[in-house]
Amino acid sequence: ERGVSFAEGGARELDLIGKSAGVLQRKLADEERLRGQWAADVAHDLRTPLAALRSQLEAMTDGVLPVTPDRLQRASGELARVEALVTDLGELSRIESPGMKPVFAEVDAARFLVELCGRFSLEAQRRRIDVSCSCAPGLVVEADSHLLHRAATNVLQNAFQHVADGGRVGVAIASRDGTVSIRVENTGAIPED
Repeated sequence: ERGVSFAEGGARELDLIGKSAGVLQRKLADEERLRGQWAADVAHDLRTPLAALRSQLEAMTDGVLPVTPDRLQRASGELARVEALVTDLGELSRIESPGMKPVFAEVDAARFLVELCGRFSLEAQRRRIDVSCSCAPGLVVEADSHLLHRAATNVLQNAFQHVADGGRVGVAIASRDGTVSIRVENTGAIPED
């Protein structure tokens, strides 16, 4: 049960137990909220590639689209994204566990940016998307590089997902007053509905 309160003013030992129980209730409520957010995020991440895969397969099955090697390759690409998300699900589960601790090390921001943008170079070429990447020279940050790559890749993937062919995507890493920021911009938009 949540919201159980324990009256204070009794024996000191019982007051301590009551306070500890209150702290435990708050922590459990926070964990439940985080778990719910996590499940919603996973559902959101899986919905897009599954919908794309289903629409492609249904159109080919109904004869609306001819079955071509290119279409099969795109369907296979969507399936690969779903597989990657399922792998990410396992990773998120590990990250969400109470014993998980980030591993901080120095990350060369320029090299990080080259690797990040490189992941999308083929898609950018195929869709004629102009990609600009800029980084403050000599910038080094303390971060868990694996988690940083994961977060930045997710944001950049969303930018590519919501930009039309021939559009623009920009990524910039800058430092101001000791704070490092990664900025992702695109010429796309998310539909209102």
